Amino acid sequence: MIDPTINAGTVAGGTMPNSSSQSGQHHPSPPPKSAPIVLVVDDCEDIREALARLLRSDGYTPAQAADGGEALAYLRETIPALIITDLSMPGMDGIELVHHIRHDARTRAVPIIMFSATGGSAVEQAHAAGVQGYVLKESMDWAKLRQDILRLAGPGIRDHHPPAVISARARDAS
Repeated sequence: MIDPTINAGTVAGGTMPNSSSQSGQHHPSPPPKSAPIVLVVDDCEDIREALARLLRSDGYTPAQAADGGEALAYLRETIPALIITDLSMPGMDGIELVHHIRHDARTRAVPIIMFSATGGSAVEQAHAAGVQGYVLKESMDWAKLRQDILRLAGPGIRDHHPPAVISARARDAS
């Protein structure tokens, strides 16, 4: 099942008035940035949850899918900044998922990291299919995974509350 918080990092656009300039006009502020969404696709809930915790701690908004079919359904609605997928899943495996993603004009440019327990020739197959990173689960190389996430999705946003919310919280705290 897809995580119901998938759009939690999405902030509605809009403008907030700035303080008046010398001319008395108000200039709109740019909308606050949203935390980049990273879709995690793995049939193991524990792995999905561990990756979601890592992503949240690094300022990303995690979305989760338990298999390739759920991932494709999610991608029909939302285009994430990055996809992290397992290779071995029931039904549609990670390579087949990557092929679907790469053959869809809306998603073909989304970077993909394969996070799998399988090494060897699977690494070459994954790169040939179009992934930009491959991390072995057994090594649990969190530093490499974080480095790949940063390289492919850009930096997360540590505190992605809109400025108006932060100001209201600060005001309430005093």
